[in-house]
Amino acid sequence: MKYILNNLQFTKMIKILYENLSEEFNDSNSPIDVSENTGSTENIVVSNAEKQIGVKYKWGGSKPETGFDCSGLVTYVTNLPRQTANGFYNNISLKKIEKTNVKPGDLVFFGSNGKAHHVGIVDSVDEQKNLKSMIHSRGGKDCPGTRTTNNGKNCVVERTTNISWYTPILGYRRL
Repeated sequence: MKYILNNLQFTKMIKILYENLSEEFNDSNSPIDVSENTGSTENIVVSNAEKQIGVKYKWGGSKPETGFDCSGLVTYVTNLPRQTANGFYNNISLKKIEKTNVKPGDLVFFGSNGKAHHVGIVDSVDEQKNLKSMIHSRGGKDCPGTRTTNNGKNCVVERTTNISWYTPILGYRRL
């Protein structure tokens, strides 16, 4: 039997699971930390992403101890199964969101020809729902762990307002 949950039901379920698991395992490093949030999924995602700002970039990475690539960061802060940016973009369990409905905590995808090559977490939007800032793991050819390595300057999880560098925006998804 399939169950369809709305955001409030999902958030309550996550809180209950977290409380039960944290009591059982006493794991204070779990990425899903609802204790400091208002309870909305988007606040939890943004808050968890903010806690990773400054963590180094690592291609294929999905832990703060070793570093993140863009999809590894999304995996860690959302507790979704590990996928590539394109895998998240095509994941049918994530709701497709039109630009007019984008809000903080949604995922933003960059790419072309229907294929995502980068994913970030929406941090803020303006009144016209244009992306103002996002949190993402900034990688690229100059980052350690990629095919060609330079000094790794600025290869970290960051909040950026330089969105135009990542265009075109392919689309948005919501947990």
